[in-house]
Amino acid sequence: MVVPVSNTTLAKSSFDFEGFVREQGQVAIEKCIAGKMIGVINGATAGSIDRETTGVLTYQDIVNLYLGLKQEYRDSAVFVANDADLKALMGLTDNNGMPILVRDLTTAYGFTLFGRPVVQDDRATKLAFVNIEKAMAVACGEEAQIKKSEDALFLSNSTAFRIVVDVDVKATIEDALVFLGA
Repeated sequence: MVVPVSNTTLAKSSFDFEGFVREQGQVAIEKCIAGKMIGVINGATAGSIDRETTGVLTYQDIVNLYLGLKQEYRDSAVFVANDADLKALMGLTDNNGMPILVRDLTTAYGFTLFGRPVVQDDRATKLAFVNIEKAMAVACGEEAQIKKSEDALFLSNSTAFRIVVDVDVKATIEDALVFLGA
């Protein structure tokens, strides 16, 4: 990521641009990691759970998805859903007529399903139940390296801030991820 800032702005402003670039770089790194994790989920071919009815989400589909993940992975698993999946989940009730999606304002996720967090990401193409720690390995450099250069943008009287960090996410244990098929 390269962020150019005019030297006039740097000289005249009391705003900490380098700190701001570092902060925004961290946000970009987190989004990059999340995107790569969603890529692993979207690319999964093993672990498909058949739907009861094609194109329709049912309570039994969610039960089958939950039970489709091996028991040893369930305690730390999360559901991953896009907006369309979340909308469908909001309309589902259990056999007693109670909504299965529970609003949980005490967590960063906002919803739980069968007591497990629901991670919402519109890049997800599959409704999945996954133990992220087991299903994928995430490697990220210790800290983003911020380089500042006035030479790169000499002609425009600007300073360039460059942020570099190594990020990689790879699938590991196939059994730690299940998803609903079409």
